[in-house]
Amino acid sequence: MKVFISQPIKGKSYDEVMDVRNNAIYNLLDRFPDKDLKIIESFIPAMYYDANNNPIVGLGTCIGLMGDADLVYMCKGWEESRGCSIERRVAIDYGIPVIYEDNSPPTTN
Repeated sequence: MKVFISQPIKGKSYDEVMDVRNNAIYNLLDRFPDKDLKIIESFIPAMYYDANNNPIVGLGTCIGLMGDADLVYMCKGWEESRGCSIERRVAIDYGIPVIYEDNSPPTTN
């Protein structure tokens, strides 16, 4: 199962982002112990930490990567992140199941 992790990044250091991402992966492995999980590598540091990069281009890249996902995992704080909110909406609109770090019910519509 291919999983896309959507996580807030703005204002976070590389180490903070990686800690959240690693915790998400451990959570996913815990939730789906019998599945062969493949995490889609959507965190590309140069996209986020180079002031010359256009954030819309970065979001578009992430949405393109999400196109291969069987599941989208929303990290805590997604509601305050424009990018995460857009990724969630795209996943729902295109029929990719969405689950949440806080264990709220999955979203499919």
